[in-house]
Amino acid sequence: MIEVPFPQHTREESFPFAHNLMPVTDNLDGFRNFTEQYPTFSFCPYLADKTSESWQNSTSRRYMNQVLPGLLYVPVNIADGDDTGLVEFIRYADSAADIPAVNITQPHKSTPALREYFYGNPSSNENIDTLIKVGGDGLRPLDLNAPSFINWFEESVQAFKETNVVIVGVGGVGEPIAKHIDKKRPQSITLVDINDKSILASLLDSASTYRSRLSDMDNIKERTIVINASGKDGISDDTGLLQFLEASRPGTFVDLRPQLKLDIVEAAKDAGWAAYTGNGMNARNDYELLCGIMDYLKTLEGNRPSFEQFSRIVTSAS
Repeated sequence: MIEVPFPQHTREESFPFAHNLMPVTDNLDGFRNFTEQYPTFSFCPYLADKTSESWQNSTSRRYMNQVLPGLLYVPVNIADGDDTGLVEFIRYADSAADIPAVNITQPHKSTPALREYFYGNPSSNENIDTLIKVGGDGLRPLDLNAPSFINWFEESVQAFKETNVVIVGVGGVGEPIAKHIDKKRPQSITLVDINDKSILASLLDSASTYRSRLSDMDNIKERTIVINASGKDGISDDTGLLQFLEASRPGTFVDLRPQLKLDIVEAAKDAGWAAYTGNGMNARNDYELLCGIMDYLKTLEGNRPSFEQFSRIVTSAS
């Protein structure tokens, strides 16, 4: 654990971006230039490669800067495929005393570069979407997304046991979700992705198949759960998915994007599906991140919100 000196600020000084949208920084240089303006703060970088439109629709960019005084949640754009820049940033964060954690989203989740850095093997089967410092150690790689989704879904929607699960988009979050659902004893899992996921399908214990397109799917079965994990944060291009939902026997549909309302979810409801966004999962995931930060920065412990309090902040900012 670490005791970071925590200066006394007014509430306005402690939350400088509570009402102003946090700017997006570029790569390590942009991040460092920004943080130098706030020498008494701690920082949680949020690594992604998004379009301007997607960054504008990034809800965590708002609510994560309204929770803990003296902590800034800073979006950092690192280009897809820039492994050198990604590793350079992680190496810096690993040694920076004012960075207790790093949040990671597409396209940087579980990349070979991250697996090489933390596990010494780019082909490791470990999934990485969050880095949190624990005790006196450096950043520890974690898979928070999938457990957060599973816990939210089974508590708030239904159990996965003996269901037929279709996962559309089996990348940074879809892959670990498939692995975790597999442990819940579903009747079947179908992986749909333009990239070949047949090896992953063969490794799952459940009856699992891979399809490159939704149009290649067999007739949809009873007790079907369709999970859209294909990304497109804030973008409403769901070509093919909506047609599939409208033509299929209704079941349960979840789009993992964090917004409270999504066109594809509303259309699924109109087609008879029990449909949800990923807002509930998102709140659980980021609450675990915040708890990890507070466990490391003991000076913030007295500011720990309850999950219910945090959920209300997430909802109001979404």
